[in-house]
Amino acid sequence: KYCLCYEDGIDLKHILRETGANSMMSGQQLLFAFREAVSRKPVAHCFETPDRISEQHEMSRIGG
Repeated sequence: KYCLCYEDGIDLKHILRETGANSMMSGQQLLFAFREAVSRKPVAHCFETPDRISEQHEMSRIGG
């Protein structure tokens, strides 16, 4: 998740399942995915404006 307010994010499980958790390719793809996630992270959260929140799950279900 780029931010707990929004449902957007990157599926890291897909990378691990496709390349194998211990492979060099997995490490490179995970690094790329993390860099991509950081670059897409919103400048600020939107908890003060609930109408902008797109995440529908409760915080306890998404790790927040």
